[in-house]
Parts: sequence; C-alpha cells; structure tokens
Amino acid sequence: MDYNAYLLFLFLTLSIVYLTNSIYTNNTLVNQNSNKDHYNKDKNTCPKISCKDNIDECLQLRSDPDGKNKKIIISNDPCIANDYCPYMENEINENTFLNKYCSINTLFSQRYPGEDCLKSEDCYSNTSACIKGKCSGQELNEPCEETADCLVSLFCSNNMCKPQLSLGEACVDFYDCKNTLGCNNNKCINLLSLNPGQDLGNSTLPTNYFCKYGMADGKMSYNGVCDKFFYDMNRTVDSSGLMPCDYPNGEMCRYKFSLSASTFELYCQCSRNAEGTSYCMPDSSNTASVDNYNKVLLESFDNTCHTLNRFTCYQTENNSNLNTRLKIAEAKSVTANIYYKAPDCVITIPDEPSDILAFIGIGLLIIFLIWLVYFYQLK
Repeated sequence: MDYNAYLLFLFLTLSIVYLTNSIYTNNTLVNQNSNKDHYNKDKNTCPKISCKDNIDECLQLRSDPDGKNKKIIISNDPCIANDYCPYMENEINENTFLNKYCSINTLFSQRYPGEDCLKSEDCYSNTSACIKGKCSGQELNEPCEETADCLVSLFCSNNMCKPQLSLGEACVDFYDCKNTLGCNNNKCINLLSLNPGQDLGNSTLPTNYFCKYGMADGKMSYNGVCDKFFYDMNRTVDSSGLMPCDYPNGEMCRYKFSLSASTFELYCQCSRNAEGTSYCMPDSSNTASVDNYNKVLLESFDNTCHTLNRFTCYQTENNSNLNTRLKIAEAKSVTANIYYKAPDCVITIPDEPSDILAFIGIGLLIIFLIWLVYFYQLK
C-alpha cells in the first residue's frame, strides 16, 4: 500500500468537503455530519418553526437561556431575486438569540462569456468586458487558454473554442459536453442516467452527477459502481416513510448499500417544522420522488448558461417557477427529512447557494466516510 498516496488523497478529499461546506451552509446534512465538534447535547434541541408577516428580519431565533425550547420565526416576505436568507444550522445550534437579514448572493456575482452583466467587473475573466449587457469572450474557432475564455455553448479544445459535444461523442473533461451531459469513460452521457450496478469507470466529476440515486460504492474515488442504499437500523420507518432518530442525544443514522452490503453512518437531522421533530436522511426506497427530483434537476441543467455555470444557472436566470419546483421536488426526495411538515415559508425561503452544491456535498461526504473504513481495514 502506498501510504503517501493515501495521505494525499485524504488531504484532497477533506479540502473538497471543506470547500463544499463553506459554500453551502444551508443544508443540514453537510453541516451536521461534517464536524462532530459542532454537536452540543445541551443546546442541540430541534427548533420549532413558524411563519410570520411584516417582520424586518428574514429569520428570528429565540430560546431559553439554556438553549432549550428553541423557536424560529421566518418571514413570509421572501428575499429579492439573487439574495438569500442565511439559515445556518451551526449558528442556530450554538446560539439562543439571532436575527438574520437577507444577504447578497456573491456566488453568482461573476459571469462567464456570453452571460448577462451590468459592468465589466461582473465578468469572470480579466480579458472579458461587459459589452451591451453581455460578457465578451472568444467565439467559435478563436484561440483560448481555458473553457472560461469561450462564449456560451463553447468549450476550449486544443486551444480553440469549439461547440460543446453531443451525446455519445468522445470527450476529455466533464464540461466539454452539453449542459445536460457529462464526460464519463471518455464519452458524453446523460447526467443522472446510470442505474444501480452500472460502472462509472473514469468519470471526471463526483459520482452523484451520473448515478440515478446519487451514490456509488466500491472504490474510494470518483470511480465505482452506482448503487442504492437503505436504512440499516433496528426499527422501521414511521407513517411519514422516514426513519425517526434522536437528535438531542446525537444518534447516528446507519445505512447499507444494496449491492456490496457495506455500511456508513450520518448524523440525525432536525426537521424544519412546528413540531421540532428529527429524522434520518431518506434512503433509496421512494424511487418515484427521486425520479421526479431528477427530472426537474435535469430541466434546470438544460439552460442557456455557460457550461461552467450550468449547475447554478437556474438561480441566476431568476426562473422563479423552476426554482420553486426544484425546491419542492427536493423537499419530497433527498431532503424530505428536513422539510417534513415544513410550512410554506420554509420551502420558499431563498437559500444560501446552492441546493445543487449540497447534492455534491452529500456524495463527497459519503465517499470520504467509506474511504476511512476502507483505509483502516488495509492497515
């Protein structure tokens, strides 16, 4: 075993998880499961959430001095377009009083060539300028150093801007392919299309872009075999179809992959509702809800944005209908435990970007957890 290689991979994996967590602080799976030190039994009671009109803040947190009986009030008046309400689990866990206001979404402040802009500083590249409301860039068959130099619908190939590749065409990098496709085994394939048992081969981006259920097992990198995973606990789901868990006492949720039977654990999560309940992240049982979420997710990828901005484009285009449908579909599938019985203001509150990044974070986190088990077995 090459011990130095394992240390290098461990460092890279931790770096990616850390960056993902820094970008996306809204999702409880990433926050609560990435750092156990944030857990405080005395303070970590699930808050009870309600909605209210005519409040200045987008979120208010109130609780007893000892951190118990937490209550969150969320404004029924959403933040303006491209702003978000910083619902941060760690802050809520560690505080007894908070007022949160809508914040500017800086993640989308820089745009790629061919995308909308107001001033040249909005444009990603130093060589790009805002001309007639669009970031300038290299056109078809013009020279480039990287894909970020090329206009929308193009990528940089052999230092020339070329059209993004279609289904089945040979590729090198994920972003060479059209926005609903990705490069897998050096060929452009549909995203979220691989069923359990299908091998990922040498995919150039995390497994959750290609696997239908967002998970892969078998290897500790971007490779592996797509798989489903199910609860592996000594009780059954309740009438909600979710697995109840004991958040105040720090209970872990245990899962098992269906093909390899390997297991992993994640922390119990609070639901954002008026009851203060807590549940485990959903397993792969509800295939209909996952299929619907994947359908809306793919619709969000089918956009007119730059290939490097494909996963956040649905938010920057201010497509409020798609934003809402995607949030609702997600709340019924991959984050159903968080949004179980959630009031409307919680479903529609503009989150810190991005739900898509959280989807990435889930896959990266689980890859890391499985890797640790594999590493210690080899020692």
